[in-house]
Amino acid sequence: MWQLSIFAYQARFEDNIRAILYKSALIAFRNIGWMIFLAVFFAALIYLCRYLIVLTVIIPGGYACLMHHVFEHIYVKTGWISKDDPSEMRD
Repeated sequence: MWQLSIFAYQARFEDNIRAILYKSALIAFRNIGWMIFLAVFFAALIYLCRYLIVLTVIIPGGYACLMHHVFEHIYVKTGWISKDDPSEMRD
C-alpha cells in the first residue's frame, strides 16, 4: 500500500526522492485504516470483475476517483493543503 501513497504524493507535490519516500511512508503508516480500506476495496472489485466483465471498463475510473478523494482528505487532515483551495500546497 506504500506504493499507492508514493504515486499519489508524487502526482500532487514536487519534491526530491528522499522527501517523497519519507512523506509517503508517513502517509501510509499514519493512515493505515485508509490504506487497508483501499486494498480490500480493490480486492473486492477484482473479485467482482470475475463475474461481471462489464465492470472492467468502469472500475479503473471509479477506483481512481475513490483514491483521489481519500488522499485529498488525508492531505487536508495533515495540513499539507488547505481545505478551501485544494490545488494550493501549504508549507
